[in-house]
Amino acid sequence: MEKKQKLETDRLILRPFTLEDAEAMFSNWASDPEVTKFLTFTPHENIGVTKSILSKWVDEYQDPQTIRYGITIKETGELVGGIDVVNFIDGVPEIGYCLAKKCWGKGYMTEACKTVVKYIFMLGFKKICIRANVDNIGSNRVIQKCGFKFLKSEYIEKHHGNINFYELEYDPKILETDRLILREMNDDDFKSLQKVISDPVNMEYYAEPYDEKGVQRWIDWCKGSYIRRGFGLWAVVLKETGEMIGDCGISMQMIDDELKPEVGYHLRLDYHQQGIGKEMTQAVRDYFFTHFNYDEVYSYMDKDNLPSYKTAEANGMTYLHLYTTKDGEVCRVYRITRSEWEEIKK
Repeated sequence: MEKKQKLETDRLILRPFTLEDAEAMFSNWASDPEVTKFLTFTPHENIGVTKSILSKWVDEYQDPQTIRYGITIKETGELVGGIDVVNFIDGVPEIGYCLAKKCWGKGYMTEACKTVVKYIFMLGFKKICIRANVDNIGSNRVIQKCGFKFLKSEYIEKHHGNINFYELEYDPKILETDRLILREMNDDDFKSLQKVISDPVNMEYYAEPYDEKGVQRWIDWCKGSYIRRGFGLWAVVLKETGEMIGDCGISMQMIDDELKPEVGYHLRLDYHQQGIGKEMTQAVRDYFFTHFNYDEVYSYMDKDNLPSYKTAEANGMTYLHLYTTKDGEVCRVYRITRSEWEEIKK
């Protein structure tokens, strides 16, 4: 995957620093002794120090290994922090970050860190490390929420205190069922996915089957969704053989002229009518409500796609109405709410 100029989450935009960021960086965190208390640099005494550092950072973007983002609030565009790979330890990237005090306690740094972690893994790294002062309670909480595992505590002179060390290893697996493993998709899945979404019979209710470029775009779109939202369509793999036979997951789709989370899937033709559609969509439904803060999830399909809407009904979803997409396709819309799901799971 090529390095992105910008990463985006529900509330944030992460983008490269520029020389014009000096004032915001200086006033929002670089000059604040509370923000810099546990960092390796002292508060900037004047904006000239900030400008000098920004100039160095901008030059470093010429190095292809540089991964550094300014954290901006999507709604306002205000720059409120930074997150970057501060070091490589035996080839393992180490993340560092800081955030304006006025933004503490709002989940912004966890949101940014999870996105950058996903992105680094998409670049091909298999492990990420991070550290925090033992007394920096907020930072340790962020690290733990992002899934990092504690390794050790050690006194570090330049940090003037005891430091907690953490690491996170890449694990593409998202969930598993009796027969299946759902994991993040990668470029090696091209041929397996091609058998699914390039099959004209299997793609009967699409405008046309996907050609080679379309298959690659699909994989890239899925990987981008993992970074931006933390979910997407995942590869569906048979436990018994390790063979990828389709995809299933959650994507944001335009339904009733509004972006809504939707359970979607594609299954190779020779695995239809074996209960796999029901098995994987129910597992995705449960995973989504367990791990994400949405109150409802949808499914929609061509009005004549009987197998798909039978799967939606088996998933506990209720038929709402017909909806005509911008392309003129008439679809059946189904939904299950969090409260309905909780009743099912009792």
